Amino acid sequence: MPGSVPLKEVLATGQLALRPRLEKDPALLADALQALSAARQLGPDALLAALAAQARLLCGAHSAGVSIFASNKLDYLNWAAVSGILAPYQGCRFPLRHSMCGLCLEQRAPQLFHYPHSYFSWMALNGIALRESLVVPLGEAGKAIYGTLWLAAHDATATFSLADRDVLLALGAHATAALHAQAPA
Repeated sequence: MPGSVPLKEVLATGQLALRPRLEKDPALLADALQALSAARQLGPDALLAALAAQARLLCGAHSAGVSIFASNKLDYLNWAAVSGILAPYQGCRFPLRHSMCGLCLEQRAPQLFHYPHSYFSWMALNGIALRESLVVPLGEAGKAIYGTLWLAAHDATATFSLADRDVLLALGAHATAALHAQAPA
């Protein structure tokens, strides 16, 4: 059930191209990828925790997280790893339908949202209020989708750009390749 505003008022993906592209330091991205490789040795949970933490730090987000499918029914996502302000929600399950992650997975493309809690009523009901969120799908080309990687800004001190999208896609590709390599044959 939708919130109080139409989806078109919270979906802002087109605005990414209009924002200044603030490039990220390539050395910091290399360090983040190295941290993911090190975390991989500790198992999938450590890898996902490192993915959320590195995404938040590199992009200056207030929160970041990894949402993965909670069951084979593909109807809920589990916030498997969360870094930042929303960390208390780690381990919670939220609906795939009628969610930012669900729209991202449906489109199989990054999505930017403004005040998503005003449309996605489950967010407001759970006390999750965001000024902005950037969500990218986690998966490899031609392979299964694991879920999503997302950033959240809780106030105007953080916004996201195409450079942030590119960082998320790079981190996500690295992590999903590692998850795929660790999956049982």
